[in-house]
Amino acid sequence: MNNSCNILLVTAHRPSKTAGPVETVSGSDAIILDNSSNFLIKYVFFVKKLFTKFYQSDYDVIVVNGMNLIGLISVLVGQITSTPVIVRIGGNIWLRSRERMNQYWNERSPLRLMKYILRFVISRVVQSTVAGFITVSGDLRQKTIKNTNISDSCVKVVRTPVQQDLYASEYLSGSLPCIEANKTFLLTVSNFKFPAKYEGVVKILDDVVPLLKEREDLVYVIAGGGRYLPALEQYVEKINTDNIRLLGYVENIKEIYACGDIFVYVSYNDGYPNVMLEAAAAGLPRIANTACGLPEQVEDGVDGILVDSDWEEGALREVVESLVNDPERASKMGGSAKKRVLTNNNKQKIGRDFHNTVEEILENC
Repeated sequence: MNNSCNILLVTAHRPSKTAGPVETVSGSDAIILDNSSNFLIKYVFFVKKLFTKFYQSDYDVIVVNGMNLIGLISVLVGQITSTPVIVRIGGNIWLRSRERMNQYWNERSPLRLMKYILRFVISRVVQSTVAGFITVSGDLRQKTIKNTNISDSCVKVVRTPVQQDLYASEYLSGSLPCIEANKTFLLTVSNFKFPAKYEGVVKILDDVVPLLKEREDLVYVIAGGGRYLPALEQYVEKINTDNIRLLGYVENIKEIYACGDIFVYVSYNDGYPNVMLEAAAAGLPRIANTACGLPEQVEDGVDGILVDSDWEEGALREVVESLVNDPERASKMGGSAKKRVLTNNNKQKIGRDFHNTVEEILENC
């Protein structure tokens, strides 16, 4: 590979997913915004860092993670320094913006509504001036082409890496609510900041609750925080079973994966969910629906099972029960899932893919 392309990556979100891989290839660097700082101070230092980087080194391209204010600043600096800008997108930001604007309109929250309208305008400015886009899945690539009207040759896919050593831990502390002897643990980890992910867990519950009531040896563990967590807590309270453990936000998430036996994930708004990579790195068989980028993460019947997003009642329960009743098959699928992410989602490979893709966009766009 030709490593002559020097990339300056800008990110304020999950730097391990972007900055880590990029920095594995020589000649590239990253600026990571400090989100703990005061808003004004954060962006003043960001602008200073950007110009300092260009003063110290020559960069061929700026890759910015997102199309918010850091995207706009990166585009302006790119124009001043005659440096092309590529935007990396990790989720369906267009759907997310519409959901938030509708939410704040219905809540009669004008200040929050104006904030998202401003974000929407900024994103339109950014997407009209950049050289291209990098997305995390083929599904998101198609959504990006549709929402930006950019040439499809200027939108490429680079997967996200997984921190393999973090989620492949084999030990348990014994202190978690999900540690019980002679139980099979069905696990979901999600971010209940988003309504489509809350709706996904509700749909899982609707289908597997009858199974949970029938089998005392099966426990459903749900981990994750966010603004829709209270609604989920209320939903679970109405279910007459003791076999659901709703943990909320968990700091040491690797132990949750370590105590799981089967991972199930249903979502209707995702790019390339990190939790699916994490579950695979922990060696769990994965059950997922066919929406968004999820089918790109599972080889159906080999390292997991895909269920149609509009499944008929009982279809998900049937799949879950089949793996519960066949632990040998479940274990084999989990091993295949782990092998898949160790091969395809390690930091070094993603770093090489990232550089190759940036060079391809610069050559063609």
